[in-house]
Amino acid sequence: MRAHLHPGFQCCSNEGIGLYQNTAKGGFRMSAARAYLPSARRRHNLTVIRERMRRGFRSTGARPGVEYVRNGKVEQACGP
Repeated sequence: MRAHLHPGFQCCSNEGIGLYQNTAKGGFRMSAARAYLPSARRRHNLTVIRERMRRGFRSTGARPGVEYVRNGKVEQACGP
């Protein structure tokens, strides 16, 4: 049996072998939130805002940040 290297998963055929990315920690697959957020929450300079829809990133000016929607209203979070 011979398998060909699959260039990607957006192709028309799913036959073959290939590499794919996943989030793993300690040898176990898990969500990015479960893998990285517990240690990040201990940082004093980070606030985690849950259940918001990101609208865009702001990279202009001295304080880059992110725009998100909360209860139908656009809000912003900026760095120090």
